[in-house]
Amino acid sequence: MTESIKTAIKAINKWIFFGWNYPSIEHEWTNIHGEKKFEVVPVFLTEIKWTCNFDHILSKWHIATRTKNSNAYLVEFYAELGNENRRLLLKWVIDNYNDERTICEDDSEECSEAQILAKIREWAEHIPYYLSYREGYARGYREGMIRAHKLVMSMITGEPFEE
Repeated sequence: MTESIKTAIKAINKWIFFGWNYPSIEHEWTNIHGEKKFEVVPVFLTEIKWTCNFDHILSKWHIATRTKNSNAYLVEFYAELGNENRRLLLKWVIDNYNDERTICEDDSEECSEAQILAKIREWAEHIPYYLSYREGYARGYREGMIRAHKLVMSMITGEPFEE
C-alpha cells in the first residue's frame, strides 16, 4: 500500500470519528455590534483562526445543524465553508483530534490494504443497528449508521451512492 493511501485512510478515519465525537464548550464573545453573547459551541469553532468573524462562522454552524441529523453536522458545516476555512478546519482536526478508533488493532504502519479492507467489510457485515434502541445512544444513531453503511458499501463495490 502506498504512503498516500495510508495517509488518506488515517485521515478519513480521523474525520469520521471527529464528526461523531467533537467536544463542545460554553463560549462567551462580543458580537460585531458590541453585544455580549453566550452559547454552547463545538471547541473547534472557538480555537480555529477563521478568515472571518466568529458570528459569521457560528451562523454557518447553525445552518449545518438545522437538519437535526447530528451525524451530518460536520459535513454540512464543511460544505458551508470557503476553501481557506476548509483547509483551516482540516488542519485543526489533524493537529488536535486523536481519539479515533484505529482500523487495525496495533495501528502499525505495516497494516496492509487487504487487512484494512477486511476490517471495513467486517464492520459493514455487522453494523450494530441494535444500539440505536439502547439507552445513552443519540437519536438518529441508526439512520447515521445506515447511511455510513451505504456509503462504505458504495466505496467497496464501486456502485453509486444513493441516499
